[in-house]
Amino acid sequence: MMSKPSIYDAPKSELIVTESSNKLVDLIAQSRLFLTDKFSTTTDCIASGRDKVINLEKSTKSQFNQIIDKNEQFSPNIFYIAVAGLGGSILARNSNFLFRLSLPPTIALATSYQLLPQSTNNVFSKIGSLEQSNFPELHQQRLELRNSINSSLQDTKNNFKDLTDGFNSTVNKGAHQIQELTGFRLGN
Repeated sequence: MMSKPSIYDAPKSELIVTESSNKLVDLIAQSRLFLTDKFSTTTDCIASGRDKVINLEKSTKSQFNQIIDKNEQFSPNIFYIAVAGLGGSILARNSNFLFRLSLPPTIALATSYQLLPQSTNNVFSKIGSLEQSNFPELHQQRLELRNSINSSLQDTKNNFKDLTDGFNSTVNKGAHQIQELTGFRLGN
């Protein structure tokens, strides 16, 4: 027997919605998180490097301003010093290796003492303070060497002065004897 179809709709079955994850969506989310993290890390690293460069620039500028004397013209004189160093290399071009190596900086240094005396003294005092703080043994040895050179120079000057005084005394005695013997007046 056949039953008659119902004139009423069949009772609605309950729809149960379950979330199923899509692997592509999960992969995109993980990739976004990874890239965002790496981008922020890279941005922080770049900002840190930029800050270090800016701090280095400020430090260099302040050190430069401390070293360069305000009463000296830096701009043209530094070029003159460089030209003097190049001239030293031209003068030493046919000489031995040691002379070729030492003459250009020696001439440039002498020129810097002439054109920028206070700034050159400031540079060497800064180098001395860095040497004293970082290499105290080397600083002490350099001071001892400088003192011995200065004492040797002073001894040489004293000996030369003694020789000059002795020579002048001998010349004056000889002139006095010539004046007595001849009657001619020598000098004033």
